[in-house]
Amino acid sequence: MTENAGIERELVASIRSKLLAWFGGARRDLPWRGTHDPYAILVSELMLQQTQVQTVIPFYERFLSRFPTLASLAEASEEEVLRHWSGLGYYRRARHLHHLAREVQGSHGGRIPRDKQAVLALPGIGPYTAGAILSIAHGLPEPLVDGNVERVLARVFRIDSDLAMVKGRRLIWDLAKELVPEDQPGEFNQALMELGATLCLPKSPKCSVCPLAGSCEAFRAGVAEELPVKTRSKRTERVEEAVLLGIHQGRWLLVDRNQERLYSGMWQFPWVWRSPAESSLRETLARLANAFSFKVDRAESFHTLKHAVTFRSIRTTFFRVKLSKPSCRPVSKGLEWRLRWRTADELHQEALPGYQRRVLPILDNLSA
Repeated sequence: MTENAGIERELVASIRSKLLAWFGGARRDLPWRGTHDPYAILVSELMLQQTQVQTVIPFYERFLSRFPTLASLAEASEEEVLRHWSGLGYYRRARHLHHLAREVQGSHGGRIPRDKQAVLALPGIGPYTAGAILSIAHGLPEPLVDGNVERVLARVFRIDSDLAMVKGRRLIWDLAKELVPEDQPGEFNQALMELGATLCLPKSPKCSVCPLAGSCEAFRAGVAEELPVKTRSKRTERVEEAVLLGIHQGRWLLVDRNQERLYSGMWQFPWVWRSPAESSLRETLARLANAFSFKVDRAESFHTLKHAVTFRSIRTTFFRVKLSKPSCRPVSKGLEWRLRWRTADELHQEALPGYQRRVLPILDNLSA
């Protein structure tokens, strides 16, 4: 399909009717689909960014149980918000949500606005999230495009432009805007996303049962799995990390920051990347302990796991360390890191980074 070619009215009508009819019988029963509350929809959409549906569901339910309204979220501290987000990752989303709640309370009378520009001006809101709020919560004919929608539209219209480039993204958004109906825009947008999530899969798409197969140019040409075209972003960097599980008199050490400026606002076990100049992670651990003026009596490799943060693939080794001198000095000019000591039970109440929470069951067993 060429840029600015437009879509025939008959095709638009066919896609809308087929997709809505399919969605009526195939939609998954997800907790956020039973509401038109803009706040609840906003929470779900931010949680679903870069996170799978089944992972989000328990976090969504717990979060709304604690913060059932935008006002209750605005009144909470950032530390408490992060604690209830802990384990979901991408914590900037939680901070944006918290800042948004306070701004809406202060500037919009506690109501998420219906005006598109006003919604886009809110913290952490981009075109996709704005489209979700306006169409699903407010019933306005605004398009939205996520990875699932990109894939569906690229295949249906056989778009071979690179969707990582401005031209390709603009073409997909133009198609989405043409397709979204005045009536049931939220249902239609959810149907597009559902199709991409359940049938129009990145690999081995289920074209034989797709309601849009008859309209799909990529399916007819036999090139569905080749689309969409999207250049890869920055190459993955593989790194190693040492985490210090420091214990003193039955309590575990947490600090309130790190030198990498990751996990801002969260308490965490001290950690540091391994330097290329270090022959082993034990050297890395010694450097970390020295930065805090810790006197280490004994250190043992305790647990290893793999995880990822943005473009990094990380191998983490936790070291269990008995500390006989629990003190801390500034690690850089004008910066004093705060310490917090917690029992194994108390650690579960902290807003730890998600990968560090994975070691808590092991610490529980040590304390049992």
